[in-house]
Amino acid sequence: MRLFDDAIKQMGELPHWVQLWMRWLNIVFLLGLVFVANHAEARWSLVAYVVAFPVGFLAFYLVRDIRMTGLPHILLWTPLLIYLIGAVASDPTFELISLFGLWVSLLVTTIFVSVILDIKGLIGVILDAGKTQ
Repeated sequence: MRLFDDAIKQMGELPHWVQLWMRWLNIVFLLGLVFVANHAEARWSLVAYVVAFPVGFLAFYLVRDIRMTGLPHILLWTPLLIYLIGAVASDPTFELISLFGLWVSLLVTTIFVSVILDIKGLIGVILDAGKTQ
């Protein structure tokens, strides 16, 4: 299918560090599976992660620019970031020095960096669209 071929081609043309970053963020989100049984934060994180894929693919379908796949990250992961910080800050039993604490710390940092990169990418899409008009 041409749509998938376009997406794969564009992802392959991304700088190597971006491709590594995408692998990293997938690993960090999927590590939430370890904590899903006992932590709502892991469940919400996985929901936001899973929902972001079809929304991102729809954005790519409409614009045909791989940078548009960052749109659901901004829309879904920004509220998740706020939720995660609030949840652990208000949990008196939260231990930063634990496997769960380490995962939450990595996830919060990863989401923060990803959202910044996605905003930069969407600004690029907007500027590029303005050049063609």
